[in-house]
Amino acid sequence: MISKLQNLRIKTKLLLLCCIVVIAFIVFGLVSFKAMSEIEVNGPLYHRITQGHNLIADILPPPAYILESFLTLMQLKDEVDPEKQKLLIDKIRKLRKTYYEVIEFWRKTLPDGPMKDIIAKQSYDPAVAFYNDFENEFLPAVISNDRNKVNSVMGKLDKLYQIHRNAVDELVSLARKSNSADEQLADSIIRGREILLFTIACAMIAAIVASLLGIRQILTNNVLKLVSVTKSFSAGDLSARAGLYGKDEFSEVGRAFDQMAQKIERDSIILKKNKEKLERINAKLRGEIIEREKAEEERNQLIAQLREALAKIKTLTGLLPICSACKKIRNDRGIWEQIEIYIRDHSDADFSHSICPECMKKLYPYIT
Repeated sequence: MISKLQNLRIKTKLLLLCCIVVIAFIVFGLVSFKAMSEIEVNGPLYHRITQGHNLIADILPPPAYILESFLTLMQLKDEVDPEKQKLLIDKIRKLRKTYYEVIEFWRKTLPDGPMKDIIAKQSYDPAVAFYNDFENEFLPAVISNDRNKVNSVMGKLDKLYQIHRNAVDELVSLARKSNSADEQLADSIIRGREILLFTIACAMIAAIVASLLGIRQILTNNVLKLVSVTKSFSAGDLSARAGLYGKDEFSEVGRAFDQMAQKIERDSIILKKNKEKLERINAKLRGEIIEREKAEEERNQLIAQLREALAKIKTLTGLLPICSACKKIRNDRGIWEQIEIYIRDHSDADFSHSICPECMKKLYPYIT
């Protein structure tokens, strides 16, 4: 696998990297969108959470509502067993303590507005009066078993409860409206964020793709330029230069190549000049050698001619054995030859036969 990647061209590697980045962003976007869909307002998880809260609210009495205290009070009104009365009284007191703690919590956490005014005052004041009348009037009447007093106080407590309940109903209505508005706002924000995230993701993908394609183009151009310059240089064009002046690695390679090419070209010029100089010297030496060979050849020919002439001169000037009668000469092979033949063979002289006047008279006296 690694060897296959190493054999890929740079533009293919960059394209592969671009595809990997795009796929990673797409997967990230899909997972993020799925997660946002699950946890968004009115999404599946949100519905399960609100369903659980609604179920608990439907089963348990709310601590910020004195409904349970009022119902316990109704039980206490008709209870005659002292032990059970004591248990019911303790329960109401615990509910009162819980109510005060819850109201204090909401006073600190709720922002100023109608809901805080209702829970901290409009529903709180009748609840406080309810618990005060319970302690100060209702309990003594129950303990003394004064039924008239119990019924009289019970009517007063019922009015306080109704005032409290009306305030609570108004608070619930405001809370629902506020929750609905918050849900719409949250849903709007989430939708806006989803669109923004999608836009950012698309922009990032486009930027990454554009950057990688630009880098790929730059790297490819630099590589192609280096390859072209190298081929031209190897073909004999020593003036070929890469001309890369950036700060990246390819530019460093290009500058190193240019320095090498410049040095080779300079050395080539020097070698060319030396070659021309050597060729001139060689041509001069060849001319001198030819002249010397020619002179040597002429000298050898002259020596040969001189030797040949000398040999001939020695032959003619040496001691020749000649017949004293017929005047024949004996040659080197011991053969007697006519003197004219011998001289002709051993010199450049030739003979034309004639007769002198004395021999004419002697041999041909009858010719006058």
